[in-house]
Formats: sequence, C-alpha cells, structure tokens
Amino acid sequence: MINETNFPALLQALRRRTNGMGLLGVEVLLHCAQAPRTISELEHLTGANNGSINRAINQMAARYDSTADQVRLPALHLLNKQTRPEGRGFVYYVTRSGEELCTAAGLRCSVTHRRALNN
Repeated sequence: MINETNFPALLQALRRRTNGMGLLGVEVLLHCAQAPRTISELEHLTGANNGSINRAINQMAARYDSTADQVRLPALHLLNKQTRPEGRGFVYYVTRSGEELCTAAGLRCSVTHRRALNN
C-alpha cells in the first residue's frame, strides 16, 4: 500500500536525482519493487513496448558501454539485473538505494525475492 503523504516525496526525489525520469520509469521501478521482473513481464504489466522499457531501465540500471569499454552507472542507481536461471535474458530487481527510496515513500519492497535471486 502506498503512503499518500510520502508518495509525492518519492516522485520529487526521482525527478531531482535523475534527468527527468518519466512516468514509465516510475511504473517500472514500482513493478520491480513488488517482485523481480523480466522485460516481457514489464511489457505485459505496463503495456509499453520493449524499446521504451529498455530506455526507462537504462536510466536506473548499470549497463556496459562497449565503445568506452566500461560499465556506466546512472545518476540514481535503482535497479540491478541478473541473468535468468534459464540463461536467456535478465531479471531486474531493486537495489538497496531503490529499497530505501521506496521505504521512505511508505512502499514495501520485495527484499526476500532479491535475496533468493542472489543465493
């Protein structure tokens, strides 16, 4: 359940710390806070296409830049990705800073799901 008094603070923190993260990014973050999600699950839940979801995730997750041969971290690192057990694709889950941000807004994050992925 969302705490209505703290939810605007969550949106304001996201807007200030990122370069204008859109509503799709907020929606993706909230879905990943409920449980780790794949891109196809996020497509189904949001109704957005693959490219839009990937652009939203790239604002919140670390990614490899092959031209610079280094890992790029976003301004606000809220999502991590892990290879799926089947070996194809990734599962996205909330980072500790993402958990703290959601908790400050009165949201519960699925910490147990993330720990299950890491074990």
